[in-house]
Amino acid sequence: MALRDAVKSVRGAQLFAEGLFDFLYGPGTAGGRFEGWCHTVGQLPRKQTRVLTWPVVTVFGFMAQPKTHIFLKPNAMRAAARLYGATLPMSPGPLGQAILVFLNLSGPCTVTSRICAQEI
Repeated sequence: MALRDAVKSVRGAQLFAEGLFDFLYGPGTAGGRFEGWCHTVGQLPRKQTRVLTWPVVTVFGFMAQPKTHIFLKPNAMRAAARLYGATLPMSPGPLGQAILVFLNLSGPCTVTSRICAQEI
């Protein structure tokens, strides 16, 4: 498992913990904090598989603050967007624009998240 390998070392664990804290509670805009979190996850040590994936960068925010963050799995979100006649601009790595399109489709249930997306 890529994430488990990434946080085995003291350096990796520290990067992860500090980056996650900054993402959830740090200063700046929500969009800026998300971009910083993606950068941090991209810097984590890895052995073979990549750590910087949509599920990894979105699951922890969602678990900690489900009223603010979303958990995004690209294939499921693309299928959901198609049902609404939209296309998500997904790429191999996380991009703020995909979250913006998804949140615009999600309606009033994610007011705080839409504010975050508007800042990206």
